[in-house]
Amino acid sequence: MDEATSQWAFSCSPANFLRRLRRLADRLDQEPAENRHTRAVAGRRVCVEHVDDGMSWFNACIPTSEALAADRRLTATAKQMKKGDPAETRTIAQIRADLFPAWLRGVGTDRAAQTKVFVTIPVQLLDGAANTPGLPVPEAEIVGHGPIDPLTAKQLFLDTGVFRRVVVDPIRSVVIDMDRRSRCATPAQRDWLILQHGTCARDGCTRLALDADIDHRTPWAQGGKTNLDDLRPLCPRHHVDRHRTRAVYRSRPDGSVEVTTPTGFHSSAPPPEAHAARGATSRRDDAALVAPPF
Repeated sequence: MDEATSQWAFSCSPANFLRRLRRLADRLDQEPAENRHTRAVAGRRVCVEHVDDGMSWFNACIPTSEALAADRRLTATAKQMKKGDPAETRTIAQIRADLFPAWLRGVGTDRAAQTKVFVTIPVQLLDGAANTPGLPVPEAEIVGHGPIDPLTAKQLFLDTGVFRRVVVDPIRSVVIDMDRRSRCATPAQRDWLILQHGTCARDGCTRLALDADIDHRTPWAQGGKTNLDDLRPLCPRHHVDRHRTRAVYRSRPDGSVEVTTPTGFHSSAPPPEAHAARGATSRRDDAALVAPPF
């Protein structure tokens, strides 16, 4: 292979060199190509990587034929939109980037699955009081991920068809309790816990509370009640671990969960920065949630 590629390095562009190298490696590999492709297809997946400034990379490892077809459709549609609208100011790359999530979310169709993204937006950002002297600067955030800029927060508020008001009292530390006679938490209770925690309540777990199970601190079969003080989000893995192992899950006053194993190991409380992801309603010790709209 070294002998065959030594001349390419002087006469081929980097892209052409890599293309030739792949073809040569494919011919020299003793394993049939169909076997290698079948194994690779089994590992297909989608990954999301969050970066700075409220942006993320959305990557998919899929068969090349499907990736090329999707890429060409994005480009063709973007060019058509650019050509058909003289007032269009976006570049082809920007239009492609806008089309990609819109198609995945099923915008304009009735076949898309319904999903939720929880965003907390302080009312000060909406009424123009964000820069009031002497008051802390309010911050909007995507629950479980982190802060977003004020302009994006306002646009999300304007675009949404349904929003829920969360009242925060900066003086008192009173959480309104709510008792339920059924074992399962109501949708409103679940939404409230997601806003409070952001992620799985167990120490060190970063799985989103949006995908978690709702666990009773005191098991329902042992007299536990379905009220906010007795509920916490645990990801499916840790929910099973809590009920099927001898590990002891103990909730702290701030809502995080300490785990004690049969060997005596105690999990550590997350640093203060980790609690910021549990929602704007839990970032200040003197803040309290008042009258959730159940």
